[in-house]
Amino acid sequence: MIKEVSSKSISYNNIDWTAGSFHLKIDKFEIKRGQIILVLGESGSGKSSLMKWMAGILDDDEDYTVAINEKIPPVYLMQNPNYQIIHNNVKQEILFPLKNRGLETNEREKKLNELSDSFKLSHLLDRNTRSLSLGELQMLMLAASFAMESPLLLLDEPASHLGAKRRNILMQEIKNYVQKGRSVIMSSQISDDYKYADQIIVMQKGKIIADFPAADYKKYENMLIDLGLISTGDKPCG
Repeated sequence: MIKEVSSKSISYNNIDWTAGSFHLKIDKFEIKRGQIILVLGESGSGKSSLMKWMAGILDDDEDYTVAINEKIPPVYLMQNPNYQIIHNNVKQEILFPLKNRGLETNEREKKLNELSDSFKLSHLLDRNTRSLSLGELQMLMLAASFAMESPLLLLDEPASHLGAKRRNILMQEIKNYVQKGRSVIMSSQISDDYKYADQIIVMQKGKIIADFPAADYKKYENMLIDLGLISTGDKPCG
């Protein structure tokens, strides 16, 4: 694996990983800074594997331990928020990444208030994480992920447990995040999420079969219908 980093993009070359009968094989994948990239594909197409590989979870190449910048590596959020909870308290869960960044107490409290307000968690700060609904828990883990301020945020189906109101909040926060020169990759089985993206890649059987600007989405509708990602009525499938 070779990773190239520039001021404008991050390129991954020769992604090659196998587990049983599944083979993730991508010759090159480029991420432009300041963009939202939507990864589409049916369950089992390789969306999660690609993100885990980029986060360094699946790859054993020692060169991969080099972070995108010297201080902050990519941040990966799993589909199921239950798998990444560290603390039993909502407030402490958000503070944990802020402490890891080495922020002073005053700055941590400021960021805590900003994140809890942005993700509508202020009224839940004293709650036990086990008492939260799946939607609340997903928002909490999103807030904790955003708290790291990584230049590359990998979100695996981040709205899978969110209703329309919370989904809109999340998408606005993602837009705010990339405006600071960071990049966000989010996976989905819902093709309609193209409305929030700058670039779209489509995966099938561990490979990227299409890579195009979100503005060209309509040109690829027939392909997405054939893949079962949308119906003939342009209604999300899966």
